Amino acid sequence: MADFLQHLQIHNLLDPHITIADHEWSELRPGVMVSYLYQENDQGISAALLHYAPQARVPRHQHLGYEHIFILDGSQQDENGTYAKGSLLIHKQGTQHEVYSEQGCLALAVWQKPVQFV
Repeated sequence: MADFLQHLQIHNLLDPHITIADHEWSELRPGVMVSYLYQENDQGISAALLHYAPQARVPRHQHLGYEHIFILDGSQQDENGTYAKGSLLIHKQGTQHEVYSEQGCLALAVWQKPVQFV
């Protein structure tokens, strides 16, 4: 992994107002912003904060490697259920889903490999 990963500190992760203000964001999908904490390369491991506006969705995608999602604030749902603050989701390689957030949410995501939209 890259040298900068030897030491990474994130403070106030559970305070969404501070967390959002302290990071640079870019649009991942309409209504879904991403702030990468690290990204090995286009095909490697990465971690990011995801901020969903109310009613935002990420279209159906397939996981090419493991994905870990920890809901920091709000909630999101997929065809398997609704996940509120404090939920940890682990999707293994080959799984697919579409993600939607009715009220909006902030999540920490770690991807072994990028996802592929279907």
